[in-house]
Amino acid sequence: MNTFLILTMKSKLKCPKCGYEFEYKWIPGVSFTSIKLGKKRYMRCPECRKFSLFNIWDTRIKDKKK
Repeated sequence: MNTFLILTMKSKLKCPKCGYEFEYKWIPGVSFTSIKLGKKRYMRCPECRKFSLFNIWDTRIKDKKK
């Protein structure tokens, strides 16, 4: 049985240019839509379409345990 465990995380981000708040799902160590810079990623805001630096690690949403 082949099973793959994909660890996805979610961050709540706010664009520094337009103030738009959005949730961003990501996989640690992998990036298809942004440039990784340690804990931060340089990516485009989905609202104003301008590139900014977002801290995805410190703004991650932690799962609530049931």
